[in-house]
Amino acid sequence: MTRWLITPVLLALAMPTVAATNTALRFDTVFTTAGEPADVHFRAVYAGRDGQHVVDIWRDGDRRIKRVTDGLFETYAVRAPRSPDFDLVVLDRRRKISTRIDRTNLYRLGNFANWFDLGHGLRQPKSAYSIVNGAAPANASRLVEPCRWFDLKEVNRVTHICWSRASRLPISIVGTNGVTLWRVTAIETGPIDPAMFAVSDAGFIKVDASRDVSGD
Repeated sequence: MTRWLITPVLLALAMPTVAATNTALRFDTVFTTAGEPADVHFRAVYAGRDGQHVVDIWRDGDRRIKRVTDGLFETYAVRAPRSPDFDLVVLDRRRKISTRIDRTNLYRLGNFANWFDLGHGLRQPKSAYSIVNGAAPANASRLVEPCRWFDLKEVNRVTHICWSRASRLPISIVGTNGVTLWRVTAIETGPIDPAMFAVSDAGFIKVDASRDVSGD
């Protein structure tokens, strides 16, 4: 397999990572999606290893997600309702490459994105942690809507997460060093035009990454 063709997939799915696992306050109950808006579009600025990025995310219930990162990478995710599995199409508009991959083969590449973090911007916890009620860091950015602060504590760091009960989104994520890792800057709710989720890749190089990865 030509692995450089897979790079746009990993770039498009890059998000600030907050690692964690089980304790008294559970990740899936603190950061619950119960009662979230069925259809939402939000924009966020986040810090990656290569600098600052802007991502727009559209979510159509629990069936479809579209993400546009820096205006260069478009990610389309589709699944059956409540299924953990999903199919992705990632468009690299700069290089005109359209890559298709499913969740199983994405995991084989070492990217453990799941439906929750694709649509919310907060990665499911993986290692030991504790969660406690927190307070806004001294240098926290202005918030786009009210949210509640929690401290996610690990052995060597504390991550401050401000979770909106209205939008069910992490409005702000601040690292141990006080650097803002993620900040939502705009939120819209309401019906989304179905055309928003149509993949437009005419003239692109087509890559079936699932077939290539499975064949390695």
